[in-house]
Amino acid sequence: MPSHHVFLALGSNINPVENSRACLKLLQEHFDIWNLSPVYETPPVGFTEQAAFLNAAAEVITELDPTSVKTILQNIEHQLGRVRDPNNKNAPRTIDLDIALWDKAVFTYGGKNWQVPDPDILRFIHLARPLADLAPDYVYPETTDTLTSIAENLPMNGITRRDDVWADLPFLLRISVDFNSLSLDGKMVRINTDIHQYLLNILHQGLRVILYTSQDLEVEAIIHCEKYKQDQDLWYGIPDWDTLRYL
Repeated sequence: MPSHHVFLALGSNINPVENSRACLKLLQEHFDIWNLSPVYETPPVGFTEQAAFLNAAAEVITELDPTSVKTILQNIEHQLGRVRDPNNKNAPRTIDLDIALWDKAVFTYGGKNWQVPDPDILRFIHLARPLADLAPDYVYPETTDTLTSIAENLPMNGITRRDDVWADLPFLLRISVDFNSLSLDGKMVRINTDIHQYLLNILHQGLRVILYTSQDLEVEAIIHCEKYKQDQDLWYGIPDWDTLRYL
């Protein structure tokens, strides 16, 4: 069966740090988490008399259909105590999980005719900014606008990046690398933080991660950092070749 790249939007304003991290741990039980955006603290929309939200986005890989994915997301919301207020769709919530993008497809699905791509990406920075961090050059379907251009044209009022939320991830982060990009001794694989700038706020010495290539090859590794210049670090993964696997 074909695999799909699915971009999920995450939001929480009830115990948001705890619930955002718990959400990721539950997502990993069902999906291969491919990439993860920074977290942003954002003002509430619609119903403003409530706490600020933490918003992020995750890219996952799945062979499931959209309705099955949505069912999993709703089950995770239930596990984390999501209570829906029938009189206020913008009420506080422990976690809110939605399918924002699905490959490059356009469709509706489910009993409520949920839309993909989520049209609110074009309207709200709390959706557009995390998604632009994940896939800056992704062109929003049926337009010529990239996620980056969409985010740059939306107001950033009240938005604060919260790098503390992912300081100690509850799963192995996946990082795309070129296995031909090695350290001088040939024992470590270079991580290109110029391309993956969000990693600079997540990586730390000794962190265990998964390095992968587009050739469907992956291996677990330990993060190592070396000083290159006064203002620049070089980040590497030290592969554990016993964990090498083909996908």
